Amino acid sequence: MSADPTVVLVHGAFADASGYAAVIRTLQAQGIAVRAPMNPLRGLASDADAIARYATTIDGPIVLVGHSYGGAVISQAAPAVEDVRALVFLSAFALDEGESCATVQQPFPPPLLASTNIASPYDAPGAAGGPDLFIKIADCHETFCADLPDGVAAPMSVSQRPLSAAALTENATLAGWMKASISRPPSRPAELTANRTRGAPATTSS
Repeated sequence: MSADPTVVLVHGAFADASGYAAVIRTLQAQGIAVRAPMNPLRGLASDADAIARYATTIDGPIVLVGHSYGGAVISQAAPAVEDVRALVFLSAFALDEGESCATVQQPFPPPLLASTNIASPYDAPGAAGGPDLFIKIADCHETFCADLPDGVAAPMSVSQRPLSAAALTENATLAGWMKASISRPPSRPAELTANRTRGAPATTSS
């Protein structure tokens, strides 16, 4: 069993793990073991369960990293993952029990995504109910990846992986960042407007 932790990168909504490509290259260049599983984006509890099950295939300690909605997933998943050494929130949600990604944003001005998302006319496959949520293609660059050049943003805009509305509104039942063995983030919840603050400093715990 490895004594060095494996970094598990969990992506957020509207994207897939390829968004971590530069991070993966950097970690691998430093000899750090890294994995980037698919986040199903179907529901908070089921997504967390998928990540926890994936983690059982890894020998040794684990560092869970989540971006945006992925932060809510790693916090929900952490109590079920053996030997978690740290949680890292990259412009991510860090929910308390009973909170959802939707409710924690209510006290604040609405993010750009509130006016640029569009619901599917069908129920989200594999979700508890309700539609899938996409970002309007014309607004995706500004809303989701404003710091990227047009040539990169254009294919991202038309290849979105939707987040189910059920996942956005599902309450957390666990708050892994509150575990005694894992330090709390300096502020909570972490960046509430994640899709408007890409590139913000990471919040780490160890």
